[in-house]
Amino acid sequence: MEKLKDLGNLCIDCKEDTSFGSGKFVNRIPADDGEVSGFMCADCQMVECDSCEQKVYEYSTSEQGWFCEDCYPDNCTDSEFLELALDIMEIPKKDNGEIIEKPSLYFINQLKKLKKMEGEMTKYYVKVTQTHEFYIDAHNEKHAKRIALEDYIWDEHQTHPNTYDYKIEVEEDNDEQN
Repeated sequence: MEKLKDLGNLCIDCKEDTSFGSGKFVNRIPADDGEVSGFMCADCQMVECDSCEQKVYEYSTSEQGWFCEDCYPDNCTDSEFLELALDIMEIPKKDNGEIIEKPSLYFINQLKKLKKMEGEMTKYYVKVTQTHEFYIDAHNEKHAKRIALEDYIWDEHQTHPNTYDYKIEVEEDNDEQN
């Protein structure tokens, strides 16, 4: 195995000085490319978004490329994008139904944003009722209430014979005052 040539404080990509006081010391990282070792400056760590072509530090990757946060929404997979595209537009397909060409992630992202804006949001009234049933040894009703308020945790982690339940009711809010 050949020894890597040490570039010291030089960036292995742009070959500029990354030492303290150079203006490129902050956010440099140790790096090597298999031939030389040194550091990589913050500018050289940036990736060009395959959609908007802006250079960014934070990005997501997919089988379709590298994307900035604006062009690649959180929690969305390539298969979800493809499913959305199939729902919205005609995708060229072979006779057997196989897709000839996948649409670009950027194009599908734009379609998704448009689809979200198609209709107005509907306001709903949501009522959540939680019920706790405690079996408490106490001197009287007032004492039992105090124990329930001060000594019990009101959550779903109850042990027998105590119980926890909830009910969620949802209805469209037709009140125009809100």
